[in-house]
Parts: sequence; structure tokens; C-alpha cells
Amino acid sequence: MDKVENLKSPTTLRELREQKNLSQEYVAHSIGLTRNAYQRYEQGLAEPKLLNFLAIARFYQVPLKQLVVLMGYDVTGIPDDELTQ
Repeated sequence: MDKVENLKSPTTLRELREQKNLSQEYVAHSIGLTRNAYQRYEQGLAEPKLLNFLAIARFYQVPLKQLVVLMGYDVTGIPDDELTQ
């Protein structure tokens, strides 16, 4: 799987998945979620538990801070060392 650095910078979790040409079903299965649960994360209808945040970040090989921003959270004022993998 290509690292994100080789791709145009995604602005949403959905863009990150689509840049890699992956289905929601594939990503969800790979990290131990249902497609519906993963879809709700992409749509902003549900917030992942911490372990799911970590699983998604590891799957996409992105820093946790980048994933948090992609999911629409404001990390202003949070030191980088508190949001690194």
C-alpha cells in the first residue's frame, strides 16, 4: 500500500480511502469493523473509540494527528507530542 506522502493531501477520511481505491467494506474488514460502522465514521455520524482511531491510523499509515484532523476535529492548541503515534 502506498504511503499517504506519495499522494495528493486528502482532506477527509473518505478522500484518504478513495485515493487508495479501497472500498468501505475492505477497510472495515481489515480493521475489524462493520462496513456500517466505518461508513458512519466517514460521514461524521459517529465518533470512533480510541482503539478504532489507532487502528484506522495504522491501516492508512498516517500519524494520529492527521487522522484526527481528517475526521473534522479541531486540534488547535494540542501539542504535537500528545497526538503522535
